[in-house]
Amino acid sequence: MITKVGIHGLKALQDMPLKKVGKVTLLTGINGRGKSTFLQSLLLLSQSIRVENGSLMNLVPVGDWVSLGVFNELVNVDEEFKVVRFEFETTTPQEAHIILAYAKNPYKESLGELINCEVN
Repeated sequence: MITKVGIHGLKALQDMPLKKVGKVTLLTGINGRGKSTFLQSLLLLSQSIRVENGSLMNLVPVGDWVSLGVFNELVNVDEEFKVVRFEFETTTPQEAHIILAYAKNPYKESLGELINCEVN
C-alpha cells in the first residue's frame, strides 16, 4: 500500500514533499493549490503504466483517464530543469521508497521519458 506521496514540478505542484495518504484522504485548500493536480498525478501514472503495457519508461499525458496536453505543458513554469518527479513510500508487499523522474522525450515531444528511477 502507498503510505506517502510527493510530487515535484507538476503543474501547480512545484514542490510537494512527501505527504501521508491512507485508505481515505481528504484534500482541502484554496483554489490553485494543487488538489486536482494531486489526483491527476495518480491517474497520469496509472494511465501511463496501462498504455505502456506495465512499463514506467514513458509518461503518457493524453489518454482515457487524463488529457493534460504535451509533456512541456505539465511542467511547473518555475521548474528550472523541466523535470517532473514522483516520490512514494510503500508498506506492502515490503517497505520501499520510490522516486521516478521524467523529462521531455526527445523523440516524442508529447511524452515524458523516465530519466531516473530509485528504489530503496
